[in-house]
Amino acid sequence: MIAWHFVLRVARFGPLVPGRLYWCDHGPDDPPENKLDRGRLSLYPRADIAGLEVDPERLADRLYSLTDPRPAQPPSHWRFAKAISAEEYQWRLASLRWAEQHRPDDPVLRPRQRVTAADVPVPDFTREQETLLLNQAGPD
Repeated sequence: MIAWHFVLRVARFGPLVPGRLYWCDHGPDDPPENKLDRGRLSLYPRADIAGLEVDPERLADRLYSLTDPRPAQPPSHWRFAKAISAEEYQWRLASLRWAEQHRPDDPVLRPRQRVTAADVPVPDFTREQETLLLNQAGPD
């Protein structure tokens, strides 16, 4: 399967989520072993953003322009889709699944909403400070 992996924002000021654009050669509800047999027409584009199936045009319009071979959005624009490796895509997707189970209020689970400073939890460094204090005290 030929696939391109990206990290992008669904909405302005939204969280970065993984996206994938790929060619599929089996039916949407069929297992991958059940290949379509229509010659050149067997392949069709599919896309998912943040693990949810979306229309391929939603991702493709961010990647290229029909009149210009350069990316449709400059890297500084919020709609820019940055290419990533398949391994990073899998890691980001796994962290999304982890957040669904362990932190249901995580802003990354709401990619269509903007992230504000109040949405991001303040990290707690008490464990690191205790370790630092123990190391400074030395062995007694």
